[in-house]
This record gives sequence, structure tokens and C-alpha cells, in this order.
Amino acid sequence: HLLSSGEERSYTSHDGLRISARLYMPAPELGFTGRRPVIFYIHGGPQSQERPDFTWFSMPLIQFFTLNGFAVWVPNVRGSSGYGISYMKRVDRDWGGLDRLDHVAAFEMLRGDDRLDMDRAGVMGRSYGGYMTLTLAGRHPELWKAACDMFGPYNLFTFMDRLPETWKTYFYMALGHPERDKEFLTERSPSTYLSQLACPLLVIQGANDPRVVERESRDVVEQLRAQGKDVEYIVYADEGHHPKHVPQQRDDADDPEPDRWLAATHDITSLALPCGNPDRPQPAGICRSGLTSRRASGAGPAARQGIAPRRHQPAHRSRSCSRPAPKQPSCRPHH
Repeated sequence: HLLSSGEERSYTSHDGLRISARLYMPAPELGFTGRRPVIFYIHGGPQSQERPDFTWFSMPLIQFFTLNGFAVWVPNVRGSSGYGISYMKRVDRDWGGLDRLDHVAAFEMLRGDDRLDMDRAGVMGRSYGGYMTLTLAGRHPELWKAACDMFGPYNLFTFMDRLPETWKTYFYMALGHPERDKEFLTERSPSTYLSQLACPLLVIQGANDPRVVERESRDVVEQLRAQGKDVEYIVYADEGHHPKHVPQQRDDADDPEPDRWLAATHDITSLALPCGNPDRPQPAGICRSGLTSRRASGAGPAARQGIAPRRHQPAHRSRSCSRPAPKQPSCRPHH
């Protein structure tokens, strides 16, 4: 029983709203001792949800972290689906508002759990969860030791301007209009606050993403590096909005290309969260006591060449592994 089944940890948020959440702790059989560092894992959507099963790629990632000594906090804050239409629509025209405070309330609640080391907390998320990661890292920098933005909107004006034309009307209604709601969108954009970033940041992006385009993530990296922030950038050249097609990565055991999702999660765990049991050897590259030397910062080769993200090209693939043509975006995207 090395996988974590998780435990139900619903809580009352800042305004009395009940929030559903699960906490995944490392299995006792793994032998970790002491208070565990915590990763806040924030789903996309925002009108989506996390479930305790393997039908979505989040769960293997969550288990990867618990197997390496991390506790993983997985909330379904206001705006999530599955709890009624009223709950789901609470996030409309309020990105980065009460939903953000749900995460802050959870952080304070978790301080009371003696199993957790809340002084070693990281935050990560994909799509809207990436937006929330950037928002929390910028507006509450004192809480985090590391952050990982996976294809999240950075500037809400450029994000909406770069959307497919057929999607813009929906986002004008659900998020805000770039002309009529200019002040609001400025106040809710992570770009307004990320000058306050105080921890290492890993940015992950698919080069062919039609929803959050690569330029949006590149803006994060370029602008923060220009401010001297510690940022690493990974671009997957043949991926779209959810880079997850693991079966395509390797054709045989002799393929030199590592599984790219595993490589990315190694980068995430090695960012800034020391976690290991000193009596238990740690896998190479994971749970290091200091910051990984591979992050591209002001002195790294990537920084010297400008943006220069590490691009993981696909290994040679057989025809049976070729990617079908991407589907056209629906009129109401899930982010």
C-alpha cells in the first residue's frame, strides 16, 4: 500500500462557505518521518474539479509527490463543478477574488495539522490553476517556497486577446470585458503583482496550446527574469493545452528521451522543498536540501541566451504513436 488514498478534509472558508478538499499524505509504509512539506495542487477550469481516482492525469502526479515524501492538498474551491450550479457560478467575474481567499483560508487551517510543515509549502496548478498559482505567488509571496505554473494566464488582457475568436464572447461574460472592465481586469491579473514573487518559479507550456498560447507563458518568464527573479521555463514542442501524452514519449527501452512528464515533475520537486527522511535514501534529483542547479536564473546559460527555454523534442515515434489532428475548440472551453 504505497499509494496514498487521501483523506476528506472539507473546511469552512473565510466567509463561511463550505469547501470540499482532500489531503494526500505519504503512505506510512514509505518510512518518512517528521512534518511533511506541502504542495497545493489547484485544478483548471475554473469550472472543473478534482476527484480521488485515476481518470485524469492529476492523480499520477499527486501520487508521484506523495511517494517522494510530500503531502498534497487538493481543494475544489468555489467555482468548481459537481456541487451545484450556484457553487459553480460563484467564480464568474471574480477570478482571483473570493476563490483566492479560499486557498489562503485553507493555508491557515492547515497550520493546525501537526503532520504538515507549512513553512515548506509550494503551489502549482494547470490552466486556470496556473493563473491561481501566479496570483497566489504574487499576492501572498510570504506563503510559498516554490511555485509551478502550468500554462496559466498571466495578463488577463493579453490572455483574452490571444484566445480563439469564437471563445472571446464567453470570456467577456464570465471573466470581464477588456474595455468596459479595464480596471477590474488589471486588478485581477497576476502580472500586476508578480514583481513581489519571492520563491523559485517553474513554468511549463505546450508550444501548440490554442487556449493559453506559448507567448503568454513566455511573457511571464521574460518579464520576471528581467526583474532578476529565479525562473525556469520548459516548453514541450509537440504538445497543446494539456501536455500529457506519455505513451508517445518513448518507443522502446533504449530511447534516450526520458518521459517528459517525469522529467518535469523531477524539476518541480527539486525546486525548493527539502523533504526527505535522513535515514531513507532519496531518489536522485528529488527532495534536494537546496535549490536545484538546473534552474535557469540570472547566471544560467538559458538566461545568457535570452529566453531560451529547454525544449523537449519528441523521440523517434512509430506510426502507431502518431498524434491525430487536433480537434477544433468548442464554443465553451474548459480552462
